[in-house]
Amino acid sequence: MTAECAVPDAADHPARPPGGRRAAVVPDPAEPARRGRSRLADLGLVAALALVGGAAFRPVFSGHDLRVILPVSAVLPVVLAAALTGRRHRPPPVVVTVAAWSAGFVVWAAATVASPAGGIGRRLGLVRTGALTGWARLLDTALPAPPRADLLLVPAVLTWLAAAIGAELALRTRTRLLPALPGAVLLTVAAAFAAPTAGPRLPLAGGFAALAVVLLRMRRAAPSARGPATVARTCCALIAVVAVGVGLAGGPLRVPTGRAPADPRALRHPGAAALADLDPLSRLAGWTAHPDQVLFRAGLTPAPAGPAVLRLAVLDRYDGADWSTTARYLPAGQAIAARPDDRRTPAPGPTGGRPATVTQDLTIAALGGDLVPAVAGLRRFTVTPPATVTPPATRTTAPAGDRRDAPGHFAVAPADGTLARTAPLPAGTRLRLVSTPPAELTADQLLALTVSRIRQNTPHLAVPDGVPAVLRSLAGLATRGGVSPYQRAALLRQYLMATFTFDPTAPAGHTLAHVDHFLAQTRRGTSEQFATAFVLAARLIGLPARLVVGFVADDPGGGARLVRGADALAWAEIDFDGAGWLPFFPTPRAGEARGAAVAGSARGESPAQTSLVNAVLRATTVRPGPVDGAPAGHGGPAGRGRSATSDWPHGVRVASAGTGLAVLGYLAFASVLPVLRRRRSARVDGARRRITTAWQRAIELFADAGRPMPTAATPNEVALAAAGVLDETGLTALRGLAELATLALFDDDAGGRWDAVAGRHAADEAWRQVDALEHALRRATPRRRRLAHRIAPRTVAVEIHRLRELRSGSPVLAASWQPRGGPCRGEADRTERTGTTRGVRDTVPLSPVRAAHPREVRGGTSPNAPGSRPKTRPRAPSGTG
Repeated sequence: MTAECAVPDAADHPARPPGGRRAAVVPDPAEPARRGRSRLADLGLVAALALVGGAAFRPVFSGHDLRVILPVSAVLPVVLAAALTGRRHRPPPVVVTVAAWSAGFVVWAAATVASPAGGIGRRLGLVRTGALTGWARLLDTALPAPPRADLLLVPAVLTWLAAAIGAELALRTRTRLLPALPGAVLLTVAAAFAAPTAGPRLPLAGGFAALAVVLLRMRRAAPSARGPATVARTCCALIAVVAVGVGLAGGPLRVPTGRAPADPRALRHPGAAALADLDPLSRLAGWTAHPDQVLFRAGLTPAPAGPAVLRLAVLDRYDGADWSTTARYLPAGQAIAARPDDRRTPAPGPTGGRPATVTQDLTIAALGGDLVPAVAGLRRFTVTPPATVTPPATRTTAPAGDRRDAPGHFAVAPADGTLARTAPLPAGTRLRLVSTPPAELTADQLLALTVSRIRQNTPHLAVPDGVPAVLRSLAGLATRGGVSPYQRAALLRQYLMATFTFDPTAPAGHTLAHVDHFLAQTRRGTSEQFATAFVLAARLIGLPARLVVGFVADDPGGGARLVRGADALAWAEIDFDGAGWLPFFPTPRAGEARGAAVAGSARGESPAQTSLVNAVLRATTVRPGPVDGAPAGHGGPAGRGRSATSDWPHGVRVASAGTGLAVLGYLAFASVLPVLRRRRSARVDGARRRITTAWQRAIELFADAGRPMPTAATPNEVALAAAGVLDETGLTALRGLAELATLALFDDDAGGRWDAVAGRHAADEAWRQVDALEHALRRATPRRRRLAHRIAPRTVAVEIHRLRELRSGSPVLAASWQPRGGPCRGEADRTERTGTTRGVRDTVPLSPVRAAHPREVRGGTSPNAPGSRPKTRPRAPSGTG
C-alpha cells in the first residue's frame, strides 16, 4: 500500500525540516514600517472620533465659534502622543504623556481661546476657570450660549481629553474598540449639553458609528495573532456598539416621545437673575392710567397688517392673590435657540422657503424695568448703537473674555421666549429684535386642535383654593355646546366679551376677591381682571392656560409705531397639541368714550383674526383628521402629538431593548451555527474527504467538550485518552471512526474504490460514528457546561472560521502536523514522477492530532486498542462495492 498524506498550507505554517525542528523565523524588514503606518492610521481615526463627538457642541454656540477650536482640540493631543512615541514600539510612561498633553492644552488655550483676557496671568486664570467651572456656567446659560472664552473652553477641554485618552488607549492597548470609548462619552456629554436645542443628532451618531467600524477593521490583530479570541472580542464589541448607539438614539439623540427634553439644566438650581421687575401686571394699572405716555417706539419690518402684539411677560402661577412666573431667566448671548418641544409651525417666507421673520427696532422711552417687549417667536436680539452708557452703579461686570460691549446683559426664559435685561432699560436704549412668528391656521385646523397633555402643563391647570362659585358656573355655562377645545375657549372669550364691560377706571387688582367682585357684582373690570377670569375658567374646564402681559401697537399707516400706556394689555394663551400656545383676547371694547383709546378695547385681534374666531364659533361639527400644516406627528386626537425630544429614561429602555434583541439574535445564531456546519461538513465532495472531515469533527467535539486531545497524538493514543471520558458505546464509535480515517488518509486508491458505492457507504458509516460519539460526549458533559461553551463568543468565532474554511474548499484546520520522518514516501515518489503534488489539496489533514504512520498499522498494532490487534480489521472498499 502506498501512503498518501496531507501537507499543511505552507503560506500559513512554515515547513519543518526533517528531524522535527522548526526553521528559524527570519524577521521581515518591512514590518516596523507597516506597524508605524498602522499606528498613524489608528491615531487619525481617534482624532476623527473625538472631532465627531465634539461636533455635538455646535448647537450650544451660535455662529462658527467652534469651527477652529474643535479640529485643533482633536488633532493636537494625538500629534503630541505620536511625537512622544516616535519610532519606538512602546510609548513613554503615562505620567510623561499626561503631563505633556496637559501642558500642551494650557499653552494652546492661553495663546488662542483665552487671548481676550489680556496678560499671561489673566489668561492662565481664565483657562483654569473655564476648565474647572466652565461646565456649570454653560449649564446656567440659555442656548445658544454667547461666545465667551470661559464657555468656549468647555468643548475645547472635553474634546482634548477625549482625543488624548483615545490616543493613549490606541498606543498602549490591543483592544479594537476601546480607543473609541472616550469619543463616545464625549458625544453623549455634548448631546446632553445641547438637549434644549432642536435638530437631529442621528447624523453625528451615524458618522461616529461608521468611524468606529473603520477602527475595528484597522485594528485587526497581526496574522499570527488572529484567532478565535480576537474574533470573539470583536463580536462583543459590535454588540456594545449596537447597544450604545441605540441608547444614544433613544436618549440625547432624539427619538419621538411625548415628553419634554430631558435637560441636565433642570438638575441645577442656580440663583435667579437679578431682575428688578418680573411682574409687570402690577404696573398695568399705572400704564392705563396714563394712556398718552409714550413707553417706547417700535419699527417693524415687514410691517404687519393691523395691530402688532408684543409680549412682555408670561405669568403662569397663581396663588389666589398674585400672578408670578415659574420660568427661569438664564444669561444669554444674542439669540434664543428653537426648543425641540416647540410645536408651532413658523410662518412661511415670501418665497415659501425659509420661515418669515419680523425685525423689531425698539427705542426705549418711559418703559422702565428690565423686561423687553417682543413679537412672539423671538430668536435674536442685540443692542444697536448709539447706546446709552449704563451708570456705574448698575453696570455689571462681565467675565474675562466676554466680547459683548452692550450695557448690561440679556437674560431669557427659554420656556416662554420672553426677554429681559440684567440692567435697567434707560431712556434712549435701542434694541434690534428678530422673531419668527408662528403660521396662521385656518378655521378647520383650529377646530381639529386638541389639548396638549404634556407633563409640563400640570401647573397650567392648577387653580387655587376658594375659587368663586360664580366663576365655576360661568366656566360651565359659557362653554356649553362646544365641540372642540378651541371652540370652547372661543365660546368662553365670546361670553366674557358679551356679558361684561371693560372699565379702565375700575379698581385694579387680580385677587380672587377682585374677580368675584367683578363677576358677581359690578360686572365691570380691567384688562387684568378679564384675563384672570378667562385663565381660571379655562383651567376649570381642562384647558392649560396662562396669562400674558404686553402691548398692542396699532398700525399708524407708515413709519414707526408709538406704543403708549393706552396700548398695555393683558390676555391669555392656551396650549394646543400641534400648534403650541395660541392667544385669546377676552377683554371687550371699552363701554365709554373715555376708555375707547385704552388697550383693553380688544385691539389684540386683527380683523382677520376676529373673522377666524367667528368662523370657529359658527361651526357645529369637527372634521376628523390631523391638522394640515402642523408639524408632522403633532395633529389629531389627544395624545397622538409627540415631540421629537430627548428622554434619558426612554433612552435607557430603548438601549435595554436593543441590547436584548442583539443578545437574543446572538444566541439564536450561536445555536444554529453548529448545525449548519455539521450539515455542510457531512456533504463535502468525495468519500475520503467526508471521512477525514468526520474525524476532524470528532477531534473538535472533544475540544468543545473541554477535553482537548494532546497534540501529535495518534488515533491509538486518542482512543486511550478518551477511555476515561466516554462510555463503551462512545469508545466503540471512536475506534471505528479512527480506523476508517486512517484507511481514508493512507490508502492509495489505486482502483478508484473510494469513489464507488462502498466508499460512500464507508463515509456514511463514519458520520454515524460521529453522531454516536457526539451523544456519548453529551452524556459525559454537564448541560450547563455544554450551553456555556455553545454560546461563548470564542466558540462562535471558531465555528464561523470552520464554516468559511468549508465553503472555500480549503482544509478544515490547517495543522502543523507531518508524519514522523518527514513527508510520506508515496507523496514524495509521486512528486518525483509528475512534478506535482496531486492530492495535497484533495485530502483534509486529520487534525492537530497526528495520524498513525502506515507502518504502525502494518506492524500489527491497532490504532484503536493499544497493544492488541483488532478482531476485525477495516478494509479498503473494493472496486465492485
